[in-house]
Amino acid sequence: SPLVSAVDGPTIILESDLVMEVPPDTPVSINVTVIGNHVSAVLIHWRFSGDFHNDSMVPGENNLWSGTIPGQSDYGTISYYITATDSSGNESRFPKSSNLTVSVVDTVPPVISFNNSTLPSFKIGEATNLTVLASDNNNLSYVAFYYRYEGDLEWHSRAMTAAGESYYLNFVPEKSGPMEFYFSAFDGRQHANYPSAGASSPIEVTVSSTGLFGLSLTVTLLMFISIALLVVDIVFYMKKKRR
Repeated sequence: SPLVSAVDGPTIILESDLVMEVPPDTPVSINVTVIGNHVSAVLIHWRFSGDFHNDSMVPGENNLWSGTIPGQSDYGTISYYITATDSSGNESRFPKSSNLTVSVVDTVPPVISFNNSTLPSFKIGEATNLTVLASDNNNLSYVAFYYRYEGDLEWHSRAMTAAGESYYLNFVPEKSGPMEFYFSAFDGRQHANYPSAGASSPIEVTVSSTGLFGLSLTVTLLMFISIALLVVDIVFYMKKKRR
């Protein structure tokens, strides 16, 4: 554990793990061992905004002193240090010439889901409605649809429109063939993806081509082949009849 020199006053030994981040409204517990002759006071000096507060720590067994920095409802940074004073008025400080900090941050990631019991069908040039449910304990910065076609190195993205906790997009594919996609929700600090692995394991589908009269390209080609064969048969029949 870090130590502070006892030259100016009691020696302060930090016993708590250094907490780097906490969610809003979460107190930070501080425990220190203070070794010295006739320790009279140990204080936590902390601030979130504005001036420092000076809160007394409570003594316990084996020279252990305990205190708490109150939870903060807003996001930001708590700055703090500790002082110990003996009965002669000698004071020491931990850290000796700087402050410790704790960030109050959003530690809860968003939640996102997509009903994929039946995968949507995609056709080139035709809109397909995509809807996901997404929420966060604070606010969502955005929900987006990421996709790429076979051969693409980079992902394309489309922002989804909010309607309560539903986010929707009428997506029109520009290419036919294999396509992969995933959804992502971002709360300003953390992402949540569906599927959870995001770009590492996306959903794979095939975008179909649209042929004559809205038929698929395969059906359209088969129809043209059938018509061509029929024409050949008619021509052959007419030539045979003339003979």
